[in-house]
Amino acid sequence: MPANRKKVSKEKGVVEPQSDPPEETRYQIAPGLLERTGRSAVLMALYCRCPRCWAELASEPEMRASITFEEHRERIVECCSLRDDYIMPNMPLLEAVFRIILAKNEPVGLQEVHRSLMERWASRDLPRSVSEETLHRILRRDAFYGIQEIVPERPSLAANG
Repeated sequence: MPANRKKVSKEKGVVEPQSDPPEETRYQIAPGLLERTGRSAVLMALYCRCPRCWAELASEPEMRASITFEEHRERIVECCSLRDDYIMPNMPLLEAVFRIILAKNEPVGLQEVHRSLMERWASRDLPRSVSEETLHRILRRDAFYGIQEIVPERPSLAANG
């Protein structure tokens, strides 16, 4: 949607500007944010592991208890995220996005998240679609998956002159 478009509020008839996400907007999983909201980043990553990894973990219970979030993430990048069933068509949108971001070792741009999501969903029997703008709004409101928006700081006018 162009940056100059307006959104009309149905409740009050008020016209408010609707902003597009900055092109540089990136997202990452913030384990600390998850922990502060009472969720375990380690367990959330564990539940994204594939059946083969689960079998390995089941055979070594003492190892399973000591694995860190980053170790889960590394294994997800190397193994689990490469499987076709890593993101399923019936998976909730935010869980699918969580898995996409988790499978990267760096912050991910909105366009890349959107493209990855559409690629995963397009090849399924029940294709789903979501616009970048809608995805951006949903991600900004996430309070469960620890998805953190990273917007680069703009240089201030005072610093330039």
